[in-house]
Amino acid sequence: MRKLNYSPRPATDDDLDSVAEIEQQSIRPPWTRAAFAAELDKKTSRFWVLTDDETDKNVMAYAVISFPAEQAHLVTFAVHPDFRRAGLGTYLLRRLINYVMRKGGDSIVLEVRKGNTHAVHMYQSLGFIVIHTIPRFYSDGEDAYSMIFKAERTMLSGDAEVDFDSDSGDTAGGGKPTLN
Repeated sequence: MRKLNYSPRPATDDDLDSVAEIEQQSIRPPWTRAAFAAELDKKTSRFWVLTDDETDKNVMAYAVISFPAEQAHLVTFAVHPDFRRAGLGTYLLRRLINYVMRKGGDSIVLEVRKGNTHAVHMYQSLGFIVIHTIPRFYSDGEDAYSMIFKAERTMLSGDAEVDFDSDSGDTAGGGKPTLN
């Protein structure tokens, strides 16, 4: 099996069609392309994609967080069905956790479908805990778990290759994100 080579970077307008396609295959009800486009312009939103290193065009995963103060909210997140169970979701979420911590955040919250056991397990494996159940949270009546990750400064690795931290979308050589 060939090793996947991928890197996170801030999303751009060019990524929106791919992100919307992944969303359609992953989330119900799905966000629209216009909703993702709006996130690119919000001052408190951070919108990243995980792309292949070879072309930097093949979007494998994405995440949007709202980060207005000390607590970030993972608003939407998905991995393309062809790349699930390969560790990409965990990879991207670890970088987001480190980003929030490096920027002074103390926690990350999210909502996840109660029946999405794979996602719940992944979040729990990263240190998220269920804080309560939200009855009929989704439009189809399914309950959601509200989960939280509480950051600890001792968890920061200090390794630029691990701590994804690009606010500006600056790139260094070959279109790769600058990791500070």
